[in-house]
Amino acid sequence: MRTPLAAALALAVMPLIALSALCQEPAVGERLRVKTASSTVIGTLDTREPGYLVIQTATIQARIPWDSISRLQVSDGMRSNTLKGAIGGIAVSSALGGITYLVACPPADRDSGSESTFCENSSVGGWIGAFAIFGGLIGAGIGAANKSERWEDVPSDRWRIEVTPDLNGGVSVGANLRL
Repeated sequence: MRTPLAAALALAVMPLIALSALCQEPAVGERLRVKTASSTVIGTLDTREPGYLVIQTATIQARIPWDSISRLQVSDGMRSNTLKGAIGGIAVSSALGGITYLVACPPADRDSGSESTFCENSSVGGWIGAFAIFGGLIGAGIGAANKSERWEDVPSDRWRIEVTPDLNGGVSVGANLRL
């Protein structure tokens, strides 16, 4: 029973080990975001010195010790926010459409049998739909115009997963964390 369980556990951990082996330090020229306890530096990796990263920002060249880095991220490029803008525009304008319908056609006007065909021939769903389409298009346009940079974490050398053979014929899985 122990051997199949150990084998299954080893197979489950193997992809993690393979992924950590593929992840390498950032290359010179890559755009980085480096977070330390006191600041965040965004720039291009200029050089790697023993114990330091040298980052070229728009105005300065920052020399950051490896020990002080709490988070290191590599730019994954600029992406548009079209979908987020469209969803936000639909949500806001749908609510606005419903509120506008309730203000323009209060229940007293709709139930009184008045001569106004404006409120009799319209429904709250129609107002919400019309506002949602219009707001979604405006939101998508705003989202497409506003691009944001996406970041991918660089794994730290402070943690490591290892699989070793066990004395009983099984496999031992361990995790090391350096604080």
